[in-house]
Amino acid sequence: MSQILLTTQQIFDIAQFAGLGVSPPTEDEKNIDYVLDDDMTINILGDDDKRGYKYKGLGIYSSEYPEEGAVPLNNPEIEIKEKK
Repeated sequence: MSQILLTTQQIFDIAQFAGLGVSPPTEDEKNIDYVLDDDMTINILGDDDKRGYKYKGLGIYSSEYPEEGAVPLNNPEIEIKEKK
């Protein structure tokens, strides 16, 4: 498992390098940290809250607010599950 800590400024620089038109971060946003993790497990709820998915793979989350959730960043290995 590998993790990389990136600031908003670094993510902005990567986006510019990739040719994406994104707005620069504000001074308050520049130093917010995000964790890029290559072996995350993320539970994703379905539309009806009964069916969901378990994502395993590359993802990113805010180091300040990990409870706010994570974003999957590649084609996931998905396991469909039923809530009881």
